Amino acid sequence: MLAAGVPFMAKPETPPSLKLGIDLFSIRSQNWSPLQYLDYCAAQKAKVVHFSEIRFIGGLEESNLRKVRERAAELGIEIEIGMKSICPTSKMFDAKAGTADEQLSRMIDAAVTVGSKIVRAVLGSADDKVMGTLTSKQVELSNVDLTQQFTDLVIIQRGYQSSSQVISVANQMIQQLVDMRTGQSSGG
Repeated sequence: MLAAGVPFMAKPETPPSLKLGIDLFSIRSQNWSPLQYLDYCAAQKAKVVHFSEIRFIGGLEESNLRKVRERAAELGIEIEIGMKSICPTSKMFDAKAGTADEQLSRMIDAAVTVGSKIVRAVLGSADDKVMGTLTSKQVELSNVDLTQQFTDLVIIQRGYQSSSQVISVANQMIQQLVDMRTGQSSGG
């Protein structure tokens, strides 16, 4: 039995483990299939593989993405996906692939299918910069409504907070019921 004056000793938190990852852009010259990239990364003991462009993952067809997800799961690898520019004024933007909204929507669907927690997108590259001059309206011409996107993000974040508070209250109620039940069984 502990004395009343002895402080409670909390278990020290274990620091999160560091995950080694590989961005496939750095080994793109191999021209491997997505499964070959995963096998190579597993041999290097990578825990995260970033398919930084659609071409590295072999396309956004659902059957392909499912194969990649299954292979990554077999190897114990977490997948992240990315795409080129979402800024229509960038030289990296591929207008043939649709509007920025359409491209992002397809990538988000692909992320869900392949199990990626993120979709990395860029605004542009160094080729978009004009040295020695200020280039205006490069991002402003994007057809993505950033105000609406941030508003949606705040709404989703507040919904998440509310949900977590509901879960916390429910956990407290369950604990009180367990404590009451334990108190009844030990007292009677």
